[in-house]
Amino acid sequence: MIVFKEKREIDDENKTMTVRGLEGHVMELFKVYDLIGQFIPKTEDSCICKITMVWEKRNDEVPEPSSYMKLLKSMVVDMEDHREMATSGTYVTEVPLKGTAEKHYKRWKSENHLFPDTIGHHIQNVTVHEGEWDSHGGIKIWNYTLDGKQEVYKEKREIDDENKTMTARGLEGHVMEHFKVCDIVVQFIPKTEDSCVGKITMIWEKRNDEVPEPSSYMKLVKSMVAEMQEHVHKA
Repeated sequence: MIVFKEKREIDDENKTMTVRGLEGHVMELFKVYDLIGQFIPKTEDSCICKITMVWEKRNDEVPEPSSYMKLLKSMVVDMEDHREMATSGTYVTEVPLKGTAEKHYKRWKSENHLFPDTIGHHIQNVTVHEGEWDSHGGIKIWNYTLDGKQEVYKEKREIDDENKTMTARGLEGHVMEHFKVCDIVVQFIPKTEDSCVGKITMIWEKRNDEVPEPSSYMKLVKSMVAEMQEHVHKA
């Protein structure tokens, strides 16, 4: 038997309920564990249940909470024989890094052209479609390999120099065929004079319920951040 203590937030206007985890078994593993359920009218006698799970691990050894998401989906499904569901979520993880936050941020903000030379097994090419390498609002096209397959990701870039944060908002490409939203946020947080933490956030929303969660994409970005540190630290 598992226990979960939560604080409830209600939004009647949008037919939305938010459950924020406070204590219990899952909170021993996660700093943040929030569940959001929204019921969106479709016809006079049907609706869509949109489920969002926002979570942040306490450490990198904790497995992703996919089993909890499956439990919640099963609960919704079991409440009604006929249904249609759309799901979304947010992944968050942190990577301890050698090298200053400024150096890592510079590499991800304005030196993407170096990625094929440094982590070419992940990234084969990066091109600027609009703007410059470090432009806020610029558009880039990435050619990368995921699980042995070559894919393309076209993104629009948002730059926040004050917080050393880069946001890539998915526009087109293989992943966008399956997701309405696939945004990647990378922030570099100073820790010591020569180390920092790379905080990676992935915000996603599936096009339909048959699409698997994008955990493989999160692992790819995490590997890119971790493997780039040796090149950044030596620069």
